[in-house]
Amino acid sequence: MTLACRDPYRPEIEGFESLMVIEGRVTDDTAGSQVRLSRSYGFEQSSAQAVQGATVRFDAESGESYLLTEVAPGLYQTDPDSWMPAPGAAYRLRVDTREGEAFASSYERLKVAPSISALDKAFTERNGQALGQIDQGMQIKLSTSDPTGETRFYQWAYDETYEFFVPYPIFERWEWEPTPRGVPIPWEEETYHCYRSLVSEEILIGTTRQLEEDVIRDFPLLFVDAQSGKVYWDYSLRVKQYALSEEEFAYLEAMKANTETTGSLFDPIPTEIRGNIMDLNDPERPVIGYFGASTVSEQRIFLHPNEWPTTVRRQRPLSRCEPDTIELDLFELQITGMPNESYIWYDTLYVEGIFPAGFLLVRPHCGDCKVTGFPERPPYWPN
Repeated sequence: MTLACRDPYRPEIEGFESLMVIEGRVTDDTAGSQVRLSRSYGFEQSSAQAVQGATVRFDAESGESYLLTEVAPGLYQTDPDSWMPAPGAAYRLRVDTREGEAFASSYERLKVAPSISALDKAFTERNGQALGQIDQGMQIKLSTSDPTGETRFYQWAYDETYEFFVPYPIFERWEWEPTPRGVPIPWEEETYHCYRSLVSEEILIGTTRQLEEDVIRDFPLLFVDAQSGKVYWDYSLRVKQYALSEEEFAYLEAMKANTETTGSLFDPIPTEIRGNIMDLNDPERPVIGYFGASTVSEQRIFLHPNEWPTTVRRQRPLSRCEPDTIELDLFELQITGMPNESYIWYDTLYVEGIFPAGFLLVRPHCGDCKVTGFPERPPYWPN
């Protein structure tokens, strides 16, 4: 068999138009309501461009308005201490950019999300992506219901938080004066134990429109893989539930189909999806996004190490970290610094236990947990 390299294929895409992307919802979340503004990007670009400096507000059908504050590039947020939406009231989103563009959504009435009835967890084995591979993990299932039968359309979002310890903790820092040596780091500055949070990116929706009762039982929300590195120590999952209008559900259902089922010759062709947001200067120009209105209900669940079967080997976080050794003249190192900023000093190698001869280096995320996490213990964390 002959092996050969192939040149990467770079398609020539003509007529690409950067469109406004507006993601947001008015809600009674204690963290406030958020609206994110960006522009769609072409094949040759790596990420979306945040739309900064815009004027973003919520207009109530009754006439009041509330201005959002830009808290990060392209991210606009309300202050929950000064304003909260009223259930049953109708709101629309208005956006004015620095370039003179103007966008507005339709008025959406704030629906009330029922409480989450239960989050259940159960150890599960399932077929993996590779032939014959078996993945072990915890399946998280959600149940909910609305006795009034008014909800019918649901969306869920979640955030994960897990604790971890770096495999090569840095307890000393290298100093040159008055003599080259490792100096102990004060205990309050040590960064070997941290927490990391991740937010869901997939579209999680469900409906009971074809059921007699407005009840969802055992919706498969998330599979937490034992080999993910998230569950070696304590793990937390917080789930938020929203009530959707039928129109917003249809929009998200189409978005889910376009983003998750394309990729083969037999998948449906992606179609242009219109939301409820309009370009006021050019009504025919598409705007990507949908402005929703819903209260939020939430519930948290924990996974502890003692809940896993003893036969399951859970992977440690950062298990692929390995130190690298360099042999450099101390004077040269003093002048030039570390040879690569992608490494940090971990330890010194000595000849006969006296003379420094080299250094042991690790990747920053392998020795400093603040690179990927935060050291503050979350207030909800178990003792």
